[in-house]
Amino acid sequence: MELLREYRTYRLDLRRETGSERNSFIEIADGKGIKCQKEADFLFVKDSGSYIGYPMHPDSITDRLDKFSERNELPHINPHAFRHTPASVLCLNGIDMTTISKWLGHKNVTTTMNIYEHILDKGKEQVVDCVADVILRKKNDAASG
Repeated sequence: MELLREYRTYRLDLRRETGSERNSFIEIADGKGIKCQKEADFLFVKDSGSYIGYPMHPDSITDRLDKFSERNELPHINPHAFRHTPASVLCLNGIDMTTISKWLGHKNVTTTMNIYEHILDKGKEQVVDCVADVILRKKNDAASG
């Protein structure tokens, strides 16, 4: 998070320094395809050409990560892992699905539950193991006492 905050500060400073060259306002289609003027406050933007300040295409991140992985002899890094990993950690640590769903920005908690169902199943195994441990421990403790 700290790195993202630093990057955001860098982007804002760069926009202030370069002014209109960075397309402070851009013409972009809304969710219905209607073009409108919008403040260019995107975090990840194009840095060259006539579309400076416009949002970066989602595939750009994947392409950059692929090139980075190749250069550094690493396996493919899926950018979605940066979202999936923390959500999985939250799930495995007992954070409720509604909270995780809101944090991820899902409109419906069922979406989150469908995506993380495999982790919920692992959590169920942990519950069963925990209950079994408690029951068996009590039996063993009673037998030895």
